[in-house]
This record gives sequence, C-alpha cells and structure tokens, in this order.
Amino acid sequence: MSRAQMATLRLYKDSTTYLRWQNYYVNTSISFDSASWGFFPFEFGGIAESSAPGGGELSINLPASGLVVRDFCRAQTGSWLCEVKMYEFSSSLYLSGPPASPTLIASHLGQVLDIGGSFTSFEIGLGSVLSPVGSQVPPRTYSTALIGAPLRK
Repeated sequence: MSRAQMATLRLYKDSTTYLRWQNYYVNTSISFDSASWGFFPFEFGGIAESSAPGGGELSINLPASGLVVRDFCRAQTGSWLCEVKMYEFSSSLYLSGPPASPTLIASHLGQVLDIGGSFTSFEIGLGSVLSPVGSQVPPRTYSTALIGAPLRK
C-alpha cells in the first residue's frame, strides 16, 4: 500500500483567514477540515519532533507569483500567523479527495518573520510566536518608525 503526504498552509489573523492552500490535489479545491482548500504548489522542511520549541525558523518555498508576494508581505507587516500541517494517508484509496481523518504527522504555527527569494521562487521564514527563552508583553514589532530605515543594496 502506497502512502501519500499532503501539506496544508493557512494564513490568518484573529478570526480572519486570508488563504488556505493544499499541495497534493493538483488544480482542485477540496473540502477538508470543515473548510475549502485551494491548490497551490509549496514545500517546506525543517520540522523536528520535539515537545519544546527550539526557537528556530521553518522555511516555506513557493513560486514567486504576485499573489504570494502581496499576501506574505502583508502578513509580515501585519503580524499574521501561518499554520502548516503535514498529513499522511493511503494514496490508492483517496485519489479524488482526502480522507475524513488523515494522520497528522507534523505541524507548525508561527509568525511570518523573513521573506526573500529570487525572480522565480519565494522563501518565507516562520518563527515562533513566543520565544522559548523570553517574551515581551505587549509584543513589539520593530518598524522604520522605531529604528529608522534599514540599509538597502
């Protein structure tokens, strides 16, 4: 029996969800986890099994489309959250849609901290919402109003 892995990506702030993507069912919107998920090709890596977060970043790679650049730049400045989950299921049984309860094998929730990439690919760095060493309440986002304009190449 062959196994398949499907990743989901949700970008949201408070109770507003800005996008929901899955990367397995090509060019298809699916109904999963009580919501509609559109297809968008993305990949991620670096989730390590641990009960204590290490404060490291998870990187997500996507095609550099206008939608991606616009939404993730807004996510970085607006302190939106990004949730990424990886599910596993039998590929031969679920060709047209995901199972009702697939096995969750990895998940990560973080703020969009770093964005970058090239002309064709876009890389996003998700960081921990709270630092495992210390935190600041209320949280402060360093902006050009606080620290000045950064140097640019």
